[in-house]
Amino acid sequence: TLERMHDLTVLATQQYLRNGVAKGFMRAGIDVEVTARALMAMVFEGCRQVMREAVPAEASQRWIHAVTAIIMDGITVE
Repeated sequence: TLERMHDLTVLATQQYLRNGVAKGFMRAGIDVEVTARALMAMVFEGCRQVMREAVPAEASQRWIHAVTAIIMDGITVE
């Protein structure tokens, strides 16, 4: 089911985040469980929205860009 797929991607993301914290390329002290769920929520919502669009390829690129920017850069002015 879609819910099971979401749960599995959350578990994989949690492992990725734990590994990153352990190796020092992720910030120590992050809430791994909630952060993984938040990241996957963005991904799954992007998928849901893209499937509703008349031009999915364009919408997909917009979602990929937005989610990547949030993850990598944040959304505040430097």
